[in-house]
Amino acid sequence: MIPDEEDRRMAPTYGEWKTDFSEYVNYSRLNIIMLLSSCFETYLRTVVSLSFESKPGVIINCQDAVDGAALLKRDIMYGNMNDKSYRFGEVIEEVCRGEWANRFCAFQKYFGKLPPQLLDLSKDLDELRVTRNNLGHYFGRRKDVYSAPIDFEPIETTRISHERILKYFKLIYSAAKMIDGYLHKNIIGSYDIIKNISFHCQMVRY
Repeated sequence: MIPDEEDRRMAPTYGEWKTDFSEYVNYSRLNIIMLLSSCFETYLRTVVSLSFESKPGVIINCQDAVDGAALLKRDIMYGNMNDKSYRFGEVIEEVCRGEWANRFCAFQKYFGKLPPQLLDLSKDLDELRVTRNNLGHYFGRRKDVYSAPIDFEPIETTRISHERILKYFKLIYSAAKMIDGYLHKNIIGSYDIIKNISFHCQMVRY
């Protein structure tokens, strides 16, 4: 039973309820996109930061000049992104922000030539980025019609189909798999394992 004070929240007719439920489903899909994109961006920053820490020489185009694991063993704060002395904030931003065409350019500038199959995902990844930003900043509307509205009459939200959600799941899985495979093989190596062990030992010590 629905408490009397909550009656006003229920649609008075089946037709209105059906419309409301359709809007709820669409907003749920929009929120799934926000979650997917946020998880992917968090993953991307993590793997890119590990890459710079593992082989900092990539910044000056000398990939194997310095062993990041050796620097980590000398100073545990070397790999701490929350420490003020962390060295790689700006280059991480260069790779992890903005349009995907620019991200991939920065990616290849530091880490070498990427697989063509990954570069081919640029357009779809940018579509996801724009959709996510419109959701986060403009309530699921397009930026060009809702960033500075003349009035605040509601505008219909972006419609997201079930098929489009599945497309984004597949897109993120494919992109993450290729990025992970490339960076772990060519740049990161076992650095992430060494870093986790080092941080764990530091925590146990104190």
